[in-house]
Amino acid sequence: MQHPQTYIFLIMLYVSLLIAKNHDTNLQEQEQTVIEHPDTFNIKLPAIYYKPTKQESKSYNDPVKEVSKPVKKQVKKAVDLSKEEFVEFMIKAAVEECKVYADIPPALIVAQAILESGFGQSRLAKVNNLFGHKFKGSKADAKLYVVASDDKVDDKFTIYRSKWSSIRHHSKILMGKYRKRIKGTPTLDKWLEALCGSMTASGSREYRKAGGQVYATSCMTEMCYAQKLKNIINTQKLEKRCLK
Repeated sequence: MQHPQTYIFLIMLYVSLLIAKNHDTNLQEQEQTVIEHPDTFNIKLPAIYYKPTKQESKSYNDPVKEVSKPVKKQVKKAVDLSKEEFVEFMIKAAVEECKVYADIPPALIVAQAILESGFGQSRLAKVNNLFGHKFKGSKADAKLYVVASDDKVDDKFTIYRSKWSSIRHHSKILMGKYRKRIKGTPTLDKWLEALCGSMTASGSREYRKAGGQVYATSCMTEMCYAQKLKNIINTQKLEKRCLK
């Protein structure tokens, strides 16, 4: 005959296993609402949702671990900011980000965030999409994107878990084909030209006709996207402010 304590132990063990199973299920459901599509990580996987590796988590999903404590607080609080607060937040965040990607001028990141998000006031900015990056996943992933009018009336845009994850994704995009276009030491002017193929709308249209890809269709409008960025950088004195 087994001792009563054995039965008590087995019952407690069974209850613990049930609790652990429910906890894992809840975690999986939470992850599905916040983890970006595999395209965000530039990794081709058959699964709709992708759980990053520990190494990727260090550099992507938890980027606040890479920055100083004051900026970490700024990142967490940067939800509803005034226009000037948004610029100050972006300057601090971009300077820290460019410690990881030194080839990117922080002023470029700040200017693009200002232009693409309307100083952080746009609808996309409310879902932490600061740079207007479109969603490339399936329509079934409705919790991972919002619909807004852009090139088409029903364009889908990625929902990011935080403003910082939006910044990190943007850095990876810049460091891809746009960085490869730059010859020699990267400068701000070289980056601006790399985005549109030219600093003028006519030059960007010629670049596009020749088979090149431009960052935005506005590269080819009346005032080139690259020139708009340069105007913002000059008006906001971003190069100087990013050096402080």
